[in-house]
Amino acid sequence: MHRHAIITAIVATVISTFMAAAPRVDRKTAEAGRAERKADMVFLEALRYKEQGDMDAYADLVGYAAEINPGDPYIGFEYGRFLVAIASQSDADSAEVERGYRLMRSYAMDGEGATDFSTVAMAAATAQRIGHSDDAREMMRRLYRDNPDRPEAGLNYAQMLASTGRAADLKEAIAVFDTIEAHEGGIPVPLIGMRLKVRMMQGDTTALINDVRRYVASAPKSSDNCVLAGDVFSQLQMPDSALAYYDRAIELDPSSGIAYYSRANLYLTRGDSTAYDREIFMALEQPDLDVETKTELMRDYVSNLYRDASQKERIVRLFNSLLEAHPHEAAIHGLYGSYLATMGDYAPAAEQIDYQISLDPSDVNQWRMLGSLYYSLNDYEKTAATALKAMELFPDDTNLTLLASEALTHEGKTDEALDVVHKRLDDPLLGPDAKSDLLTFIGDVLYRNDRPDSAFVYYEQAITLNPANYLAMNNCAYFMACSDLDLDRALSLIERAVDGRPDDPTTLDTYAWVLFKRHEYDKARVIMDKTLELSGEGSESDGNDESDNDDLSSEMLEHAGDIYFMVREPEKALAFWKRALALDPDNELLRRKVTHKTYFYE
Repeated sequence: MHRHAIITAIVATVISTFMAAAPRVDRKTAEAGRAERKADMVFLEALRYKEQGDMDAYADLVGYAAEINPGDPYIGFEYGRFLVAIASQSDADSAEVERGYRLMRSYAMDGEGATDFSTVAMAAATAQRIGHSDDAREMMRRLYRDNPDRPEAGLNYAQMLASTGRAADLKEAIAVFDTIEAHEGGIPVPLIGMRLKVRMMQGDTTALINDVRRYVASAPKSSDNCVLAGDVFSQLQMPDSALAYYDRAIELDPSSGIAYYSRANLYLTRGDSTAYDREIFMALEQPDLDVETKTELMRDYVSNLYRDASQKERIVRLFNSLLEAHPHEAAIHGLYGSYLATMGDYAPAAEQIDYQISLDPSDVNQWRMLGSLYYSLNDYEKTAATALKAMELFPDDTNLTLLASEALTHEGKTDEALDVVHKRLDDPLLGPDAKSDLLTFIGDVLYRNDRPDSAFVYYEQAITLNPANYLAMNNCAYFMACSDLDLDRALSLIERAVDGRPDDPTTLDTYAWVLFKRHEYDKARVIMDKTLELSGEGSESDGNDESDNDDLSSEMLEHAGDIYFMVREPEKALAFWKRALALDPDNELLRRKVTHKTYFYE
């Protein structure tokens, strides 16, 4: 029902009801009474619509009730609360928020609602949120004064005082805490942390330490209180006292995961990595430490302290222990899989990530990781299946498209791979950068399938769409050089790519190769030397350096040999060719170069 229809029906009902038998009274008094009764009825109808979830009708009616009887503070409060809520959810004029708040304030501060706990608390929270801090403080003070039997009133008031950071307010907050303790005949748990925080803000170390010791003495068998005390002394840079309390906490409760965790952090701040290691293992083995904390603790532990492969056995044991206790926690399986992947254990890593995805398939990054792990294992069938399945869940992820298509090409399913890419290209919402990446992939596939002219067309389209697509520039330039086609264009492209990625060995290798094909051998040698240096060869490589150079492919080593041969350093050339042949023993051209110790034109 539209607003006009609702209001008309209600007004008609109200008028007919009260016109039937109205006693003769003063005219102004009668009109006021009729307005109040009409407003009450409209307001009751508004509440009925609110209960039914029809907020549009509720808004219209409660606003109308407030118009009929603007002097009713309760109707005003309800309408004001609605105005503030609606205005806060939109870009409405701040004046509307202020108008709503004033209606709320009138009832909560001066009207009948001033004695209602929930009404005043709601108004105080609104005042604090929209910047009326003084009003909020006064409302909370009244609640605290009028409700001495409700400790939450005092705690809320003290928290509001503390939020100002002013010395006088901090002092008053402590006085409130004292009153609550006296009234309760003990120390409410929520009060402990708040009081210590205020003491910290005051900078009163003596009072802070006295409070801590008093809390520990109030419950001498509480492990949690000892942990709290240890945390305070740790923050105060008093590690010996902190350690004593942590030790006491563990003595009281040997299964307290949080106590071990806190003690571990203390050892870490002191630079004692061995003790930190021991405590972390103890913490993770405690059943009372929640799984989220364990997962984050393990994440930090693995990433920061155990990149050392010699510690792998201990970490694997710890992961297995965690999974035995929490076999269905996706996050732990995912973290374990990520760790195994960094250690090069791709098969067990894939197993863990696969299990994680079976529990929680919502993370696209883990789908990508699983597909990449299968790809690293040369299991292209599983790579494609994983990526294609993930594409059903994340159809807008271009990386999945590329992963699936690349795997399909390795399976010899070139047409199917190109079909996957073209379907993605048909998406009208596909951005230019993503489209450029897909066109680059098509260029790569076409060149590998002996269709260079078509490949170069796709590369050029990719570069036009994304002038920062350095991969497309690199690949196009390289294949042009390999085919001895338009070497001027190849040089232009690779120079742009080098400007964008000046320290990338692959890009520099292509640059050196283009220069080689242009017979600029001396310049090619300078670029190749930089390539080798960035790949871990050292600036004075003689071609025999085989240490820590994982970035050097057979192709790159062969290029180095060819270039050194042309600058009349045949011994270095031969050393590079031999290393290249060791990586690619089926390369007949390389074998001829090594056998005859000379360069052969293809």
